[in-house]
Amino acid sequence: SRGAVKGASRGFTLAELMAVVAIIGILAAIGMVGYRKYINSARSSEALQMISSIKAAQESFRGETLGYLDVSGSLSNYYPQKPPADHDPVKIAWGGTGPGDTKWKMLNVSNTGPVMFGYATIAGAPGPVKPQGLEIVDKPPFGDATEPWYMIQATGNVNGDSVFSVYCATSFTNEIYVEKEGE
Repeated sequence: SRGAVKGASRGFTLAELMAVVAIIGILAAIGMVGYRKYINSARSSEALQMISSIKAAQESFRGETLGYLDVSGSLSNYYPQKPPADHDPVKIAWGGTGPGDTKWKMLNVSNTGPVMFGYATIAGAPGPVKPQGLEIVDKPPFGDATEPWYMIQATGNVNGDSVFSVYCATSFTNEIYVEKEGE
């Protein structure tokens, strides 16, 4: 009959809706943390690739000249420039006419795109090894070199928090030393 009450339709209560919103918020926060880690890891992989390129270039240079090329003079003289410390990370074009550009061209290190890290490489003759500007605390093994040597340092602020990731490689070992990777 027309006057009878039809079955009550059931909806969501306010508490149920708030629980769903809270769960979605938690999942979004977890997703953002994972995404940031992925981005920082991708940015850090640039340093490893460039260090490998610089190592190959130094070995090629030694094959032609019997010595490595001291490009930077100090591990604190970065190319293409020292990475910015206090703002969002930016990429800088590799190449150009900046300080040390001539020696980097002599070493024949190239990169097709911009870089986020600053790079320095020094070299020396056999004898005591005293690198200037070494920023890595867990220092690679070196002492008195019995043959020509080189060191490479890459420094970058991958997430804009004023904490730098530092990578170091030498001709003394095949390892790449890393501190604060991805910060």
